[in-house]
Amino acid sequence: MRAATTDTIAAVATPAGEGGIGLLRLSGPRAVEIADRLFRAKDGGRVADQPSHTARYGHVIAGDGRIVDEAVLLLMRAPRSYTREDTVELGVHAGAAPLSAVLARLLEEGARPAEPGEFTKRAYLNGRIDLVQAEAVLDLIRARTDRAARWASAQLEGVLSRRLLEIKAALLEAAAHLEAAVDFPEDGIDADADGQVAGSLERALRIARDLLASAGVGLLAKNGASVAIVGRPNVGKSSLLNRLVGRDRAIVTPIAGTTRDTIEADYQVRGLPVRILDTAGIHATDHLIEREGVERARQALIAADLVLYVVDASIPLADQERRMLWPDLAGRPVVLAANKSDLGVRIDMRSVVGELAALQGVSCSCLSGEGFEALEEALYRALAGDIDRSDEAVVSSVRQRDLLRGLCADLDRAMTARAAKVSPELVAADVRLALQDLAEIVGEITHDELLDKLFGQFCIGK
Repeated sequence: MRAATTDTIAAVATPAGEGGIGLLRLSGPRAVEIADRLFRAKDGGRVADQPSHTARYGHVIAGDGRIVDEAVLLLMRAPRSYTREDTVELGVHAGAAPLSAVLARLLEEGARPAEPGEFTKRAYLNGRIDLVQAEAVLDLIRARTDRAARWASAQLEGVLSRRLLEIKAALLEAAAHLEAAVDFPEDGIDADADGQVAGSLERALRIARDLLASAGVGLLAKNGASVAIVGRPNVGKSSLLNRLVGRDRAIVTPIAGTTRDTIEADYQVRGLPVRILDTAGIHATDHLIEREGVERARQALIAADLVLYVVDASIPLADQERRMLWPDLAGRPVVLAANKSDLGVRIDMRSVVGELAALQGVSCSCLSGEGFEALEEALYRALAGDIDRSDEAVVSSVRQRDLLRGLCADLDRAMTARAAKVSPELVAADVRLALQDLAEIVGEITHDELLDKLFGQFCIGK
């Protein structure tokens, strides 16, 4: 899987636009040579003589000797660089013209344009990071909340990889005992005389299941979720949206039917990114525009990951509301918010939650703010469950999750077979499958199509 690269790549590593500093990155066996051909240091020194991990001020020079831009050159010699190759970074003035001109000089001197994610791909191919850490780089770039960034940073530092290595150590220990029993039957070796195989398999399965359990909240922190606020007109849906997001995102009036289209806002529930949608009140109407609003509210309800069903706590629930709304709520994950609790709670919360099979019900007041802390906790629990990853070893990709599922299935079969005292060769076969799943997770086994798909999601320059 590891292959030496023979070409040198270059790319702009900072986003487009005006700024104080723009960064260009150069990596590969000719990085120092190319830099020497176009960089003139102020002190007259050569890049080839420059110590690793030092910076030098000078100018990027065109082929005819004119100055292209002033620059600071940072040299990182292999293997102490991001790619484990000789790497040069040039800090120049940020802007389309200077960055394009310096990149053109790098290409003129023999570098080729880097593909999306190619620097990180080389870091993986050269053994500096595994595939889990490579995915964490992209997660960190795309993180929308502090929690997502913290978890991605932890995976980049190897927190998840180290837990996976614990699984590998346990599986290799079990495999060694099983293979000995298979390879040397004449010696009468009992594959699990002292319970070591069972203990190793149980330890590996316990860790794998724990990591698999983190995938729900990990993917949520990475991808976010959608929450649709629904209810009949004039129960305070728009007021609730404004209170949650902390600003007047939706128009609020005493007139029923003010909201006629879905209104969206970004929101964080305890560090998890949420797209929250305020919808038109669902009710029977002959008004053409209102009917369209009701239909869009129903579509948002069906498409959302979670439904926040708002009722007026100050009046009993009407049978008409049950007939109009509840068929759409059936089978959906629902949190009940009984708004206007400052006017008194006249709704039977326990009964409504039970009838709806809602995940939770909370009394609250958009006017006073009472109950909103409990409401946010209910939303978090409805989205993330009871998992709180304090250890920061979090699975955050569908690829990792699916392979862990396969690994757990392999281990379940192995443990069932061992308990049934079947041939150790069959148990060993399942352990080998689990090891293969593990190797695919960290990238010890992979294929070009997967790598192209994964690294193709990166920006150029990373």
